[in-house]
Amino acid sequence: FATCDVANVTLETVKKAEESQALILRMFEHANIRAEGRIVFGIPVKSVRMTNLMEEQEGRELTLRDNGVDIALRPFEIQTLKIEPA
Repeated sequence: FATCDVANVTLETVKKAEESQALILRMFEHANIRAEGRIVFGIPVKSVRMTNLMEEQEGRELTLRDNGVDIALRPFEIQTLKIEPA
């Protein structure tokens, strides 16, 4: 479904969103250091937005380039992405 090019980021959860047909990807930084990298999706993607753990608040839309997005995580940070398939 997705790959990340940063060794200290774990793509932990992939699931269907609670209230839409979107997909949820949850990831976290596990080595107590900052992480900057790229996630590339294995399916065509229309849009990617940040959301909170409860999927209640949509945040900023990430720039989609070559079916992937750039990410930045602080030490031990958890991020949740809401992905709209194409």
